[in-house]
Amino acid sequence: MDKKIAVISIILIAVLGFLIYAPSLNGKFIYDDKFLVKDNSYVKSWTNLPKVFTQDIGSGADQPYSFYRPLQMISYMADYSIWGLKTLGYHLTNVILHVLAAIAVYWFVSVLFSHPLLSLITGLLFVAHPMHTEAICYISGRSDPLSLIFFLFTFIFYIKQTRKDDAVQFGFMIASYILAILARENCMIMPLLFLLYHYTLKEKMKPKLFLPILGMSVLYIILRVTALKFLIQNLPIHTTVLERLPGFFVAMTGYARILFWPFDLHVEYGAPVFPWNNPAAITGIFIFIAILALLVIKRRSSLTFFSIAWFLITLFPVANIYPINAYMAEHWLYLPCIGLFMLMAKAITWLGEKKKLYLAAAVITATLISFYSFITLKQNEYWNNPVSFYERTVKYINWNPKLYDNLGDALCSAGRDADAVPYFKRAIELDPMYTGAHNNLGNVYFKMGKYDDAFALYRKSVEIKPNFALGYLNLGNVAVVMGRTDEALAYYARSAELAPNNAGVYSNMGLVHKISGNRNEAAKFFNKAIEVNPDFALAYSLLAQLYLESGDRALAAKYYQKGVSLGQPRNPEFEKLLGGMSR
Repeated sequence: MDKKIAVISIILIAVLGFLIYAPSLNGKFIYDDKFLVKDNSYVKSWTNLPKVFTQDIGSGADQPYSFYRPLQMISYMADYSIWGLKTLGYHLTNVILHVLAAIAVYWFVSVLFSHPLLSLITGLLFVAHPMHTEAICYISGRSDPLSLIFFLFTFIFYIKQTRKDDAVQFGFMIASYILAILARENCMIMPLLFLLYHYTLKEKMKPKLFLPILGMSVLYIILRVTALKFLIQNLPIHTTVLERLPGFFVAMTGYARILFWPFDLHVEYGAPVFPWNNPAAITGIFIFIAILALLVIKRRSSLTFFSIAWFLITLFPVANIYPINAYMAEHWLYLPCIGLFMLMAKAITWLGEKKKLYLAAAVITATLISFYSFITLKQNEYWNNPVSFYERTVKYINWNPKLYDNLGDALCSAGRDADAVPYFKRAIELDPMYTGAHNNLGNVYFKMGKYDDAFALYRKSVEIKPNFALGYLNLGNVAVVMGRTDEALAYYARSAELAPNNAGVYSNMGLVHKISGNRNEAAKFFNKAIEVNPDFALAYSLLAQLYLESGDRALAAKYYQKGVSLGQPRNPEFEKLLGGMSR
């Protein structure tokens, strides 16, 4: 019967998760997806695997992030090998990971407290709550569900090992923890949660289990500080801990609101400094004191104490003691909320165990799950359309130049170049040193034929950021249309030096040589583009044209077919010149 209950519970969690996140499958690449997937050359070839393990997540797109999450990038590589750049596949992976994470939550609570109903309600609350839409509807949010799966697996196998030694379970525990810290850095807090487990449930600690996890955590920190040299985020520190601390209490108020009244959810909260007399900070102080008081009062209640302490410990890495890029974020609750949902589930099961209140418990559960599911379904819409996403977000965060720049970029992608201009200008107004906005406004002017204006903006972008490879690439493009081919080649060479994995710059260099009549050099650069990115369809088509002009129809046909297989549109005129092509 227990196995049947477990199977039914897992099916309920899985079905609910897939149903409420089904609309997210229509989502597009949005926000940081551009740098982590769409324009990231590393995810497009398994030969880049060593780079994924030695560089940060944005290196493949020349965009520093100071995040070391190789497992996240490997998951994108796997998606790309199956789906290419079809976003449906990436969103499907995120939904599957969230469902697996919710099932892991169910399993974790079951192992901890051996209470089927408590475990089921916790899993259902977790899978349905709309606070998770940022982590699931957003392809770049994948590290949250991916890391949580292995984080909880580590804990589950650790608990099982404390109760019964098993070499296979020990191996799973070690492997799971390695995968967890390779997915997200906050998993380093695992040893603290083990200590909480032993203290709360009075389980005897086995050093042979605890010390390997502690040792790996310490080793990971040493590697980040030395070999990788970016622990958490390499941000300039302009504030003190006391100046940042009110922001933590403002976040506590925000998290309480999100949990019980999950409306007005949005990405990007920023890192403002709040005064101590801020109403939200004062409210947050009272909430924090109440949580600590409850922790003391319920110190003998294992489930309550464990749940509250879990929430506080897992929230600590994003408490802004060490400066990070925001004072709060919805997806930062992905791990801490498990403690809150266990508390809610305990309250509901307590009601359910009362003879006259079990119906009330069932109604409360159904109402909560339905409420959360409905809001989650609506929140999917926020993430599905890039233009509406940014238009809504700037209503909440009107001081962030990146959002205005991204809104302009989304409008350009929708074919609304003229509408994008004021947003790029607004981004530059907010931050005159914003490289991307100068570059993107230059792109619009380039398409409008305003080459002098475009050149000036590209020039400004590389003055602001001398290692901005894309700026040099675009300077080369403008120089070509202005007839300054030698100058263009110099800009392209600089771009290739700064971003050697960008296949586009090599194909552009090949085109310039082709225009100049230097076919051998052109072929060299087209082949270089293919070497860098074997799936770069345009380079195959360009080589096909080059070989046809040289009279080598066999090679022309070979490269043309390869380009078509990778997504280049068929060219009937070209096929006619080749003497016909089989379909």
